[in-house]
Amino acid sequence: MWMLALSLLCVGAGALQLAEEPQDRLVTAGERLDLQCRVRGQAGPCTWQRDGRALQVGDMARAQLVHGCSLTLHPVLPRDQGQYSCSSGDLTSREAQVTVVAEPGVPHIRQGREGEHLEVTQGSQVHLQCESQGGVPPAELEWRVGGSPVTDLQRISEQVTRLGDTGTWKTVSTFTFLATEDSTVTCQAASQQFPAAKLTLPLQVKVRFRPNVEILVNQEVVREGDSFEVLCKSLAYPEEVGYRWFFKGLELEGLVNNSILIEEISRMYDQADISCLVDNEEGRGSASTSLDILYSPTILLHPRSQIAKRKDNVTFHCVAEGNPTPAYLWTRGRTDSLVQAGRQNLSLVATERTEAVYKCQVFSEGHELVSSLPASLTLIRKPVIDAESRKFGSLGQDAILQCRTRSVSNRTRIVWLRDLEPLDLSLARYSVVPTYLYREQRSDLLIRNLRPEDFGQYGCFAENEVGTAMQEVRLVEDSTDILTLVVGLTCVLGLLLLLAIFLYYRARRICGGSDPEKD
Repeated sequence: MWMLALSLLCVGAGALQLAEEPQDRLVTAGERLDLQCRVRGQAGPCTWQRDGRALQVGDMARAQLVHGCSLTLHPVLPRDQGQYSCSSGDLTSREAQVTVVAEPGVPHIRQGREGEHLEVTQGSQVHLQCESQGGVPPAELEWRVGGSPVTDLQRISEQVTRLGDTGTWKTVSTFTFLATEDSTVTCQAASQQFPAAKLTLPLQVKVRFRPNVEILVNQEVVREGDSFEVLCKSLAYPEEVGYRWFFKGLELEGLVNNSILIEEISRMYDQADISCLVDNEEGRGSASTSLDILYSPTILLHPRSQIAKRKDNVTFHCVAEGNPTPAYLWTRGRTDSLVQAGRQNLSLVATERTEAVYKCQVFSEGHELVSSLPASLTLIRKPVIDAESRKFGSLGQDAILQCRTRSVSNRTRIVWLRDLEPLDLSLARYSVVPTYLYREQRSDLLIRNLRPEDFGQYGCFAENEVGTAMQEVRLVEDSTDILTLVVGLTCVLGLLLLLAIFLYYRARRICGGSDPEKD
C-alpha cells in the first residue's frame, strides 16, 4: 500500500463542497489510472486514502496529482487495487473501488523444462504440474491430451497462492494419469477477463515399455518339404532390442536376428512350437506359434482279419494320420463297393451277408486316396472232416488211421472213437500225432502190432464252439497170402520176358533188313 500526502492550496471563497468524486474503476495492469476529485471552496490540503490508509505521493514515482486533487497512477500495478477516497479538511469523498486485473502469465509444464519430451515407464502413475503466474484474478488452467480437453476432474488438483505483496496470483495444476501409450500433453491458461487462452509448449510423453512380440510365417500354407522364413516382429521403446529363438523348447544358439529360415520341413515337426524372446531395457516379451504342416495321409493301424460266430458284433479298427485330418471310407470286395463313410471304425454283425473282405481307405484335401491292407470277416462253422472210410491192415504190422478237419476256429478238438466210445489212449500200442496247419487240423492214430481185436469200426469226432462232425473209419484185415503174392509176381515177370524177346527181334529186322529165320 502506498501513502500519498497531498497538499492542496485551495483558492476561492465560500464553504467547501465536493464538485467531483472518484468512481469505481476496472483497470488492466500496466494501463493508466485516473481518479477524479474536485473540491469547491478548497481552503486546505487535499489527501488520498486507500483502504483507509493515507497515501504518500512523494514516495510513489508512478503517482501524481492533477488539477489539485485528482490522482493519476501510471503504470498501474496489481498491488494498487483497493478502495480509494479523497479528503479536504473535514470533507471526505465516497470510497471508489479500484479493481486491477492482470493477464495470466504464459503457462509452462514443470516436467518439460529439461526437453520437449518426457520418458515414463508403462503402467506407472505420471504426475505433471502446470504453472501460471501473475494472473489477477488467478488463471484458470486446462489440461489437454492429444488436443482434447481432460474432462475427468478427479485426475486434476489445483492450488492458488498469492505472490507476496505484488497483488498477483500463481496457479499450479497437477494432472495425474496412468502411462499406457505415447501422448502429447499441453496446458492452457485463461481467465474471465482474458478468455484468449495461452498455451504451453507441447510435452511429448514417451512411454517406455517392454517389447510386444508377434511371430509371422512368410507363407500362408506350409507343406511337408517346404522351406520358409519365420519373422519375429516387435514393438518396443527403447527400440534397441535383442532376439533369442526357441524350437520345441530348446534355444537355437547363434540366431540373434529377427528372422530364421527353416528348410525342408518334415511332418514330424507338425504342431511343434517355435518361440521368439525379445529383450530391451524395460524387460522382455515373447510370442510363439505352432507350425501347421500339411502332409499326405498315412495309415498307422491297418484293420485285422477277424473270425466270429454268427450274430457276433465285430469291429474293424483303422488309424491314419495326416494334415488336414484325413477322412475315412470303408469298402468291400474286389470292386471296392462303399460300405461306410466318415467314421474311423467299422462295426458289423457277423452273418453270411457280411462275411467278406474289407478295406479302410483314407483321403484328405489335396492328396491321393490311400488304402489299407485287406481284412476279412470269416464265420466260424462246424468242422468238416476228410478221412478214409476203409483202411486195410495186416496182423503183426502197424496201421495209421488219418483224419483231417477244416475249420477257422482255433478251438477245434479231434477225438478218436472205437465203437462210438472214446478210444483208450492209455494203452502203449495207441498214440495220436496231431498236426496244425492254416485252418486245417490233422490227427493220425497209430496202432502198433495189429491184433485180431484191433480190426473193426473206428470214428473221427471233431467239435468246435458252433458244432460237431464225425466220420467212420473201418480197419479191415488184408486177406492176401504170400503164395498168392509169389504166383502173381511170377506171372508178371514171365509177361515182361516175352515182351522183351518180341521187342529184340523187331528191332533187328528194322535195323538190319535181314530175315531172322534165314540167319
